[in-house]
Amino acid sequence: MGQRGLDASRQPDPRFRFRHRSKPVNGHHPDAATAEVEFQRFAFEGQAFGRWKKKMVFAWGGLPGETALVRVTRRKRRRLDGVVQQVLVPSAERVAPREDHFLSCSPWQILDPAREAHYKADAVRRLFEQRHEISLPQFDLIDGAPFGYRNKLEFSFTQTATGLSLAFYRRGGHREKTPIDGCLLGCEPLNVVARAFTEALNAAGIVAESLKTLMVRCSRAGHVTAALFLRERIAADRLRALDECLRGRLSHRGERSDAAAGASSEADCGADGGGRDVRTGRGEASAAATLIGWRAYFSDPQSPASVATEALYGWGEDVLEERLNTARLRFSTRSFFQVNVPVFEEALREIAGHVLPGLPVVDVFCGVGTLGIAVGREGTVFVESDPECVRFIEENCRINGLRDFRVVAGPAEKTLPPIPAESTVLLDPPRAGCHPKLLRQLAQ
Repeated sequence: MGQRGLDASRQPDPRFRFRHRSKPVNGHHPDAATAEVEFQRFAFEGQAFGRWKKKMVFAWGGLPGETALVRVTRRKRRRLDGVVQQVLVPSAERVAPREDHFLSCSPWQILDPAREAHYKADAVRRLFEQRHEISLPQFDLIDGAPFGYRNKLEFSFTQTATGLSLAFYRRGGHREKTPIDGCLLGCEPLNVVARAFTEALNAAGIVAESLKTLMVRCSRAGHVTAALFLRERIAADRLRALDECLRGRLSHRGERSDAAAGASSEADCGADGGGRDVRTGRGEASAAATLIGWRAYFSDPQSPASVATEALYGWGEDVLEERLNTARLRFSTRSFFQVNVPVFEEALREIAGHVLPGLPVVDVFCGVGTLGIAVGREGTVFVESDPECVRFIEENCRINGLRDFRVVAGPAEKTLPPIPAESTVLLDPPRAGCHPKLLRQLAQ
């Protein structure tokens, strides 16, 4: 497990080269920023774990049992973080990833889905045992389709020799971006619309420096909405030209309303101006990608997040509707909603079976009210801090026939009302987890 020297019999296999450029670490030459590591297991977050000299190593792109050359991206006193640069001794479990950018979107693509589920279940067990001293009972990991399941994608942009391109940030790449043509994790309507946006932005002469991100969302009916976040305030006439070019490439429903953006005519832009189904420049049928509306926002460039600082332009609808088992739910492009609907439906059926009958239900971090509405209990209390989600909770409750409910708008750790001891609390917290104050409140 220690450092090993390379010899002619153990040269890197060119089939397992990763497309990452070396970067200096703490001012050192790139050649000094690599380590040969034998991986033992997966870390809780999904990196391969091993040791180099006396340091722990956490590297993306490796598998247990492999030996690899790791490009170090961050050094700490007892820990190295990095990305696998070359696989020297591959695992028998390794499979070829479907995408060159897999480390940016799904590092698990190098495993068969069944083995991925095995390792994830093992990581959950170890996490509870080591951090909380809890031995979990037997459980099944619900595993859905490995590709085409996401109903939301968020792209960055980069400038290439041929023009503007969609992009993802490279994992461990010091804010470097890799050009992409879409992502297989998302349902195809998302990719079709994202490509059309890129082509229209190129035609409008809008470059990557002016752009932050493109967020695209779809329902299982194939309806797509989008939000374009800009680093600068682009004039309305340029955004109108962008809109005309974009909608000339995609099938759509409805007409632009004067209130939304003013009347306009459909631009040709290489498309059928009558709004019939057309094909994108890459030959994909766009009939399955019905863009029903999009918005352009100026987004504070000082914030790395896609925040809607100021609305600049809009056409069509910004609301999608999805059915989850028996519940109908409406949500916008920017509001939180589960990205894997089929798997979430399975989870909802399991959750419903654990709700205490005849007792109060409190849905914390409720988003647009999904969990509490799916349970279908009168008197449910919904707690949510995001105004974009809050505006849908009451509407969704009424759509689904709930008359007695309460909406508490604000951070859960500050606004959680007193909860009866005999209650069911539904928690779907952000990735950062629950605030310690909230956990203390629930424990009491």
